[in-house]
Amino acid sequence: MEQGTMNGGEPAAEVPDNLADVGFHIQGVVEAAERAAAEMVERARAEGERRVGAAKQRAQELVDERNARMGEISDDLLRQAEAIEGKLTKLDDVLGTAMEDLRRELERVPEPPGDDVEAQDPEKVLAR
Repeated sequence: MEQGTMNGGEPAAEVPDNLADVGFHIQGVVEAAERAAAEMVERARAEGERRVGAAKQRAQELVDERNARMGEISDDLLRQAEAIEGKLTKLDDVLGTAMEDLRRELERVPEPPGDDVEAQDPEKVLAR
């Protein structure tokens, strides 16, 4: 092998050009890898944002469902309270009427013989 030539008989001056081509090619591969990595990062970021958005949406749906259910329960409790209030009002009316009827009945009871005025007072009789 001669000193000034490479395998195949090419002159030694050609070696730096080949090294430059290899360096250029390596630089191109590195740049392509960097672009691919940047694209992967961007896709991962977009997927993360999509998942966070979907999770937020689902959380809001759950909150809305719970609020709707709580509203239904509150409405039901209000209806029940109103029904109880109505029943208590009717019961109060019935008891008031019954007390008046009892008072009238006691007033009709003939007075017992004797001077016991206290026994003849309907309020005192009811109080016993």
